[in-house]
Amino acid sequence: MADVQASLNDYICKEILFDDESRVPGPEDPLLGAGGVVDSVGLHQLIEFLESNFGIKVEDLDIMPENFETMNALVAYVEKKQVVS
Repeated sequence: MADVQASLNDYICKEILFDDESRVPGPEDPLLGAGGVVDSVGLHQLIEFLESNFGIKVEDLDIMPENFETMNALVAYVEKKQVVS
């Protein structure tokens, strides 16, 4: 879990927040929607990162709030997909 979370934090900080470490979301902070740091373009980039970095396929049906609403939810989603893949 720590490796997945560290990779996601690093990616979000560098690629979505342009190295603004003060805005990196905590484990239960929202990623999407009101108060979130990932917009629709950022979500597309994040999905490409997940697929290339973690070797998973993000299906259209997987793109739902339960999987992307917080960092903890995203980490759990990636780990679940890695087991299945």
